[in-house]
Amino acid sequence: MFESALGLKAEIDAVPGADFVAVLLSQYAPMQALTGRAGATQRLVHESVERARAHSHYSECVTGALAAWSLALLHDFAGAAPIA
Repeated sequence: MFESALGLKAEIDAVPGADFVAVLLSQYAPMQALTGRAGATQRLVHESVERARAHSHYSECVTGALAAWSLALLHDFAGAAPIA
């Protein structure tokens, strides 16, 4: 479902205030964490936060909350704290 959603996203689709792909990536990260895929979780967190920071402060806030939660699920509190 996640990959289907990404496939529907066109770069020209403007989402006011947020980077849609960054939000999707950050929403997928907790699922990866819950299934024990630490490396995939960390990659999704990194990519989503970097995309969001480049887009807007609002996007970073929305994405950062989900990304931090994903790292917390991995018990990576040191990595989650700066993002949160």
